[in-house]
Amino acid sequence: MKLVLKPVNATEMALARLRETAVRFSVMDPKLSRDGTATLVLPTDIGFFRRPAAFISAVRSRAAAILGVPADLLDLSAQCEPVETPPPESSSKAKEQVCVTVTGLLIEGCRIEDSTGFLTATQKSDPQFLPVPQLHLVWRRSECAGDESSSCLSQRCSSTLQVPLYEDVQRQRCICTFPMSAYDAEARAKNAPALFISPYWHGV
Repeated sequence: MKLVLKPVNATEMALARLRETAVRFSVMDPKLSRDGTATLVLPTDIGFFRRPAAFISAVRSRAAAILGVPADLLDLSAQCEPVETPPPESSSKAKEQVCVTVTGLLIEGCRIEDSTGFLTATQKSDPQFLPVPQLHLVWRRSECAGDESSSCLSQRCSSTLQVPLYEDVQRQRCICTFPMSAYDAEARAKNAPALFISPYWHGV
């Protein structure tokens, strides 16, 4: 599949920069739900960020502040289905996890099943790079990562795969790596699946 870069004129670039600034400010104002999930910003097209790694780093730092732990004691996971809420009895526990939803991603080596959000094998008719639906990035305290009451991944699927997120399809810079639920993770790992940010800014 040949990637066709999206044309970006001066007006679109200016609007994208304003959007990026607005998102950075909104990171400071999380919305806390009754289930203890602090949601940062609205779904954000990460492809419009000139420095997407800086955005992820800022969200990670903000998540650490919200959860009251050092950033290196956070676990990051990703899922395509909406973030599941803890059981009602845990609803009194504020700030259990921090979530940010991003769009503007591509995946290679696997496809994401629409009904479950799990990684599965590609089909012969699939292009090399497939668009990714909304991806929910979730930060939790490390000591809670294996607790079934706070980890929907451990509840739904014990088979996960570490998937890297790169700034571009050349895989020159890895922003972060996180576990994603997968069918037959061992087989999927042989395809070296990876996520990439859509190249809005290339050639601009």
